[in-house]
Amino acid sequence: LSGVFEEVTPNEKLVYTWIWGHGDFEGIETLVTLEFADQGDTNEVRLTHEMLPSETACDLHQGGWSSSFDCLDRLLAEIREGT
Repeated sequence: LSGVFEEVTPNEKLVYTWIWGHGDFEGIETLVTLEFADQGDTNEVRLTHEMLPSETACDLHQGGWSSSFDCLDRLLAEIREGT
């Protein structure tokens, strides 16, 4: 996996290219945008992954991103609980 940061706005936004180095999507460049919004005691993260080459690619990436956010939720819960 490789890519280039296109935009970095501290505490607000990251935009970067996403290029797989192997597999069915090798060499295809997509664009990922993460936006962060302060919600008081919490923060909202909005993810947009654009330019995926097919519906299959969208489904696979949705599963991967969902799993990543689930892992992040578990990690943050552990941190809050001090475990």
